[in-house]
Amino acid sequence: MEPITRAARRLSSITLVLLLMLSSMGSPAGAQYGGVSGLFVTSSPTRPGVADFSGLGCQGGEEVVLYFPGLQPTNTDPAATQSVPGRILAVTTAVSSPDALLNGTFSFSNVVLPTDVEPGVYEIHARCGTLDLRVLIQINGDGEITIDTDPDAPIINATEEEGIPGALPFTGSDSNRVVSMGAGLIAAGIAFLALSRRRSSHA
Repeated sequence: MEPITRAARRLSSITLVLLLMLSSMGSPAGAQYGGVSGLFVTSSPTRPGVADFSGLGCQGGEEVVLYFPGLQPTNTDPAATQSVPGRILAVTTAVSSPDALLNGTFSFSNVVLPTDVEPGVYEIHARCGTLDLRVLIQINGDGEITIDTDPDAPIINATEEEGIPGALPFTGSDSNRVVSMGAGLIAAGIAFLALSRRRSSHA
């Protein structure tokens, strides 16, 4: 069990380094919260219309709502205790962990994005408490999702930056490559920790 826990912490440490690199590249992430925060996305051409989202910066045990601003809610939206200005895509709970690097992380797997949107660049948000995190995605005509967005393309559902606590949208291919690595490492670290806990409980 112990090697797995050490591996999870090692992955978490690498993730933190990557996120600090990202923050130094221009993201104001979570400085006002006394730590690093961010929302990250990974996608694949083999899964059009589907993406995975990961993040950190919330409080452990806090509800996290992933939503698409600018779209009307539907009666099939997942239930959430907090209201958000858009269509809810998924709801989860941030990880509670004594490991400071994992505490407050969260992930959403296989999120199906709305099909009633035109091709273009959009913001996806994750809200936990007063923290509202944002990431940019680009949807093409075939529903394929990419994270290397066109820097000159307008954001179709852009939200006002003033007065919204949290990270601004990530832009640029270089930062998005770091984001992809960070998202994968976050998910891997959480998975390792969960596996370690399950094995410990059965010991």
